[in-house]
Amino acid sequence: MSTTASNSFSKRLSRRLFAIVSVALVLSAAMLSFYALNQFEKSLTPELGEKAGMVGLTITDDIERAVKHGIPFDELVGVEPYLENILSRYPELKYIAVTQASGKMLYSAGLVTPEKVSFFSSGGRAGADAGANVTTELKDVHDLALVMKDAKSLMGSIHIGVDKYFIQSQLNDVYADMMIILIVAVLVAIEISLALVAFYVTGPISRLMGLMGCYGKGDFSQYIAGQGGDVVGQIAEFLSAKIRQLNANYQALIANVSGATSGTVNAIQTIGVRYRLGNMNRYFDRDIVDARIPLFIFSFAEELQKSFLPLFVKQVYEPIPYLSQDMVIGLPIALYMLVIAIVTPFAGAWSDRFGSRKIFLIGLIPAIAGFIGCGFAGNIYEIILWRSSTAFGYAMITIACQGYIAAIVTRENRAQGMAVFVGVLMSATMCGTAIGGILADRVGFQTVFFLAAMFAAVAGMAAWRMLAVDTDDDEEVEKAAKPEGNGFAVFRNSRFVAVLLLSAIPSKIILTGFLYYIVPLYLFKLGSSSAEIGRVMMLYSVIIIFAGPVMSRLVDFVGSTKWSLAIGSFLSGVGMWLFNDWQSVWAVLLMVGVMGLAHSITKAPQIAFVMEICEQDMARLGRTAVLGVLRTMERVGSFVGPFLAGLLVSLYGFQQAVTILGIMVSVSALIFGIVFFRSQNPVPKESVS
Repeated sequence: MSTTASNSFSKRLSRRLFAIVSVALVLSAAMLSFYALNQFEKSLTPELGEKAGMVGLTITDDIERAVKHGIPFDELVGVEPYLENILSRYPELKYIAVTQASGKMLYSAGLVTPEKVSFFSSGGRAGADAGANVTTELKDVHDLALVMKDAKSLMGSIHIGVDKYFIQSQLNDVYADMMIILIVAVLVAIEISLALVAFYVTGPISRLMGLMGCYGKGDFSQYIAGQGGDVVGQIAEFLSAKIRQLNANYQALIANVSGATSGTVNAIQTIGVRYRLGNMNRYFDRDIVDARIPLFIFSFAEELQKSFLPLFVKQVYEPIPYLSQDMVIGLPIALYMLVIAIVTPFAGAWSDRFGSRKIFLIGLIPAIAGFIGCGFAGNIYEIILWRSSTAFGYAMITIACQGYIAAIVTRENRAQGMAVFVGVLMSATMCGTAIGGILADRVGFQTVFFLAAMFAAVAGMAAWRMLAVDTDDDEEVEKAAKPEGNGFAVFRNSRFVAVLLLSAIPSKIILTGFLYYIVPLYLFKLGSSSAEIGRVMMLYSVIIIFAGPVMSRLVDFVGSTKWSLAIGSFLSGVGMWLFNDWQSVWAVLLMVGVMGLAHSITKAPQIAFVMEICEQDMARLGRTAVLGVLRTMERVGSFVGPFLAGLLVSLYGFQQAVTILGIMVSVSALIFGIVFFRSQNPVPKESVS
């Protein structure tokens, strides 16, 4: 059977499984969310009523105690400031009013309208008349009336108004959090389910069909090892055992006829060459999906802190000489990116030499140590130290996965192949950022770091099981271990340098400077919670997840990656200086959305374009080494971003800082267009050595 037929079968099976898994997950998650929301709504109002009742009992006891000491009920002093103080502690309470048994209001705090005063003197007397507590549904509040008594008779009532709009606002927050959790749960489940299906079902079937295709063409040198204990694995093992036996018999025959005539020996050797006998090779068919689950889980762990890290740093802020507060808050983010920039080229060389799986697993050591260290950090210096440790591991792991995927893609599907890498990172970013914000609101900043360490350990177990050894060919290992020169020799390629300065670095500057630094602080200033900040930031990843694959296929179809880079880079700056004057959460949401759409056009094509213009450099220096240099220089932009944003914010404020960053990126994109559209051929004829 042909490889084409095998791939077609796998794709059909994957699409059907994707549809089945998606529908099942969406329906089950939606039903669970609907049930949870109904239960929450049913329990919230009684809980708030009980809380208001406890507040009312405290006030009642205090007033009754004062009256028992001989102070007339209608001549108490300082009651209203006392009520105002209590009201300020409970945002769900709209007013507190103290009335006589006749219904006349004596003391109040909060918004008591004439309609409420009228209610107290009429319907609100029902509780006092009956000598019992009464809850009444009014237009905008639940009015809880608690009776007060002296030694002889009823004195009056305490009216506490529980704000119905507060209940609705709490429900809206829960609706939003549940929706985010629903989306994240579906994405995570689909991502992991499909990857597992591909790894354990469609992948083995595809390899078996490919192996049978080799046999059909007369190639009996291939075998499969470690396919599994299911039916597909048993068939593969059976065929592989027969092929091993066939090759062993051929080797024995060659040994037995060593003294025969040359004609006989030549005839047998001709048969061996025709059917490729005597030299067994493991049938090896790596797939992009191998790296999908380990990369997703680790990236998810790393992204959990993105929505609250500036707030966490602000919480433990202490002055550092020669740096403003805004720059100090951005310091852990900037140094995190700097460490990644420094480590990435070395990680690329290590990955080429020792293999992606080994580098992935080694990178987990500093990454997990960094997560745990941040969980115990109590000052800015400890945060910087442990975030730098995590950055060291992150650089090793991501470059290992990028090199693993880059080794599989072809010239025809580079953009789509890199879109898978980018898509996994964006899915993890969206899920991690949103969930991290929700968790930080409920369990605290430090606990989220401990959870991240647990997820990183799970990623390591997945990598150990799913990432294949890069190659069984010792010559290939030796060749990869000794590239012709240092990866930084790619800087002799002027087009590569132009891509860095005009596209890659500016895009990272606004990503870390705007999205990871300015957005959390600006939204916090506007009154948003950590969960709300996470929801806004996740929009960036959502757009890239859904628009990225479409844009990548379009780029592969059109065949012009430089167009996408020029247009996308320009648009990423446009949104920042179009909407920043609005000074609202919606304006930030629009800016984040435009940036996400723009970067969905540029992320995967940028890697593909670099692979295109540096094809000869990659052949000479090593593919992973060249991509490692690209990642390094991107991280330089990521390092500059928070510092530059902090400086601009301290000098001009949030709005002007955003405008300046947007104009800078748009101008860079225009220069990029001028540089690259002067020539129709983007690939240099000769790479300078």
